Amino acid sequence: MAKTKKQTKKQNRETWIAFAIFMLIVAAIACVIIIGRSDSDSIPQRKVMSTEYMEQAPPCPYEIEGYETVSGSPLGALNDSLSLTCVGRYEATGVLAIVVENVGSGMVEHAEVKINCDGLDAFFEVTSLPAGSSAFVVESAELCYVDGMEFKTPIVLGFEEADASLRTDFAEAFEISGEQGVLTITNRTDRKIDAPIEIYYKTKLENDLYFGSTYRSTVETSLAAGESQSVAAENFGAHAQIVCVRYED
Repeated sequence: MAKTKKQTKKQNRETWIAFAIFMLIVAAIACVIIIGRSDSDSIPQRKVMSTEYMEQAPPCPYEIEGYETVSGSPLGALNDSLSLTCVGRYEATGVLAIVVENVGSGMVEHAEVKINCDGLDAFFEVTSLPAGSSAFVVESAELCYVDGMEFKTPIVLGFEEADASLRTDFAEAFEISGEQGVLTITNRTDRKIDAPIEIYYKTKLENDLYFGSTYRSTVETSLAAGESQSVAAENFGAHAQIVCVRYED
């Protein structure tokens, strides 16, 4: 009889230990969920405002050689600064490309538009896009469109508006001229402007449409009043346009 009581006590003890371990596991899982939700809530997100899926391929408002829009694509406002105008592909290669417009009041320094396409994430990088302008952006990894591809709601990642040192109204401070591969900048003010002075330029396709990539040339020494300097600009050519200059007063 004594042996039976010992066995019973042992079983009860094991049961309580198992129950205690179970409750600890439940509590740990609850903590992880709460912390995860808290972290998620603290991360700033740029939510898509209002996109509409187009059953038929809408015409692109720009004439881009070899480019055609595709059906089933989400178009419309991505956030308060960017709007997705076109989703399409190059006819020859099938590579995805979009047209995105800056509908805000300031320059968009950087943004990445992510669109999930049949389980694959397509990324389109937008850089140095002036207000009121549009950019034609090719998918970063040259992902190709496949007929019938389904698109998910776009997401805007890494959104940055230009700070005060990046200026589109640089004409009062500088005169900048360019030819193939070279930029010449002149300080038009009556004071020295300290280096570095960064000149940003893009390839212009139409009136207010730029190619997605942005190029930069840097003046490494300060400019005295009235002084000029020339800097290499490997990608500056006939269709290039200076969009902004970064400098400190």
